[in-house]
Amino acid sequence: MVDPFIERSFGPNFSVERDWDRAFVDRVHARDEAELAAGRIKPTHMFAVMRNMSVEAGPFAGNTSPALAVRHTH
Repeated sequence: MVDPFIERSFGPNFSVERDWDRAFVDRVHARDEAELAAGRIKPTHMFAVMRNMSVEAGPFAGNTSPALAVRHTH
């Protein structure tokens, strides 16, 4: 969720030198993590390691998994 505030749309107004800006991003990130952990929102980013051989999946952060990240349509 923090991306819009630090990327092109608002990012030029963000300053790592300002305490309020850093605290705001920390608050948004904490809320994002809490909502993901509670299952009320789904992740919007994925990081993957791609290989051309079979390997076991590594640990997932928090209580998330690929299955829990799927958005079901009604």
